[in-house]
Amino acid sequence: MEVARRLGVLVLEWAAIALGVFIAGQFGYLTYKDIGTLAVVAVVLGLFNSFLRPFLLAIFMIVSIPILILTLGLGIYLVLFVTNGAILALTDSLLKDFSVNSWAMATLTIIQVS
Repeated sequence: MEVARRLGVLVLEWAAIALGVFIAGQFGYLTYKDIGTLAVVAVVLGLFNSFLRPFLLAIFMIVSIPILILTLGLGIYLVLFVTNGAILALTDSLLKDFSVNSWAMATLTIIQVS
């Protein structure tokens, strides 16, 4: 039962990421070839968010300790924004039918939806 629940959560996360990428594509912040590419992008972003994001967050948090101290912790939003942008840029570099035109706006759009 637990495995089915976790698989359901994973599918919902991928669907939310796919919706975010679709909406960002409609605004012109990124481009992808077709629906198959959209599904691949959602899976790759989902895998990166699951496995790579914790390591990137840890590295960025250590590097940005002075910013976090100066902003009394509010700089965490900047760290999260940069981390999500780095994951999006990595996905862009790995997939050939996927291109990010405006990474900042695409990152904000995908974060807001998912």
